[in-house]
Amino acid sequence: MARKRKRRKRRIRWKVILGLLGAVTLLVLIGYLVVILFETKKINVTGTQYSSEQAVKEWVQSDRYSSNTLYILWKYNKKDTEQLPAIERTKVEMDSPWEVTVQVTEKIFSGRMDYEGGFLYFDESGVASLQSTEVIEGVPYIEGMALTSDKIQFGKVLPAVDQDVFDKICSVNALMQKYKLTPEKINCENGSLTLHFAGVRVQIGMGEYEEKMAQAVPVLKKLEELYPGKTGVLHLENSVSSDSSIRFVPDAEEPAE
Repeated sequence: MARKRKRRKRRIRWKVILGLLGAVTLLVLIGYLVVILFETKKINVTGTQYSSEQAVKEWVQSDRYSSNTLYILWKYNKKDTEQLPAIERTKVEMDSPWEVTVQVTEKIFSGRMDYEGGFLYFDESGVASLQSTEVIEGVPYIEGMALTSDKIQFGKVLPAVDQDVFDKICSVNALMQKYKLTPEKINCENGSLTLHFAGVRVQIGMGEYEEKMAQAVPVLKKLEELYPGKTGVLHLENSVSSDSSIRFVPDAEEPAE
């Protein structure tokens, strides 16, 4: 009986060992197939308008494990993946085991400033996002804002000399998106903000911007009806405390010769 028990134990032990060896062999084989079959050979990029496709490819390939398409699919579909400065989010789709497509959604830029012979674009949080010589339609030009140029880093908040004024600009930009207002320019000299809409300059002062932006929408529409093509200054600096403070002062017309 004792010998039979020993033989039975040996058989069970060998079965366990063989089972483990089989499992390890299977895992090694699967790993080998994953490495070989899912080797990254081609990366396509779609959705870029201002960003460089090559920059996106290099960003994806900068990871040491990006030689595997399954890894790319996992990493760059995560919400917490750090994006390039000009990109809001990315989505990766697998076209084949060796080819992926990176779908890019670029940021909506809130403003642009002069920078190194071109423009520096920033997002709603004031983060430096893009350097370009191109004028992007719908992005207001910021006038009167000084930057500490030697401290500018893309992907970081712009180092404004007057941070309080820059914070005001970012707040107003967010409100303009909310109320669908698109000025060509924002002047911030002396800390007071002036929005330029074609020939109408809207002075909104130094605070209570939510109420002023809400007021600006119907007032600008009314001005188009009453004074089509007229240039001048729309005063909203004190409009929250009194509706009578809303004034439009047309520019003086040159006398006809």
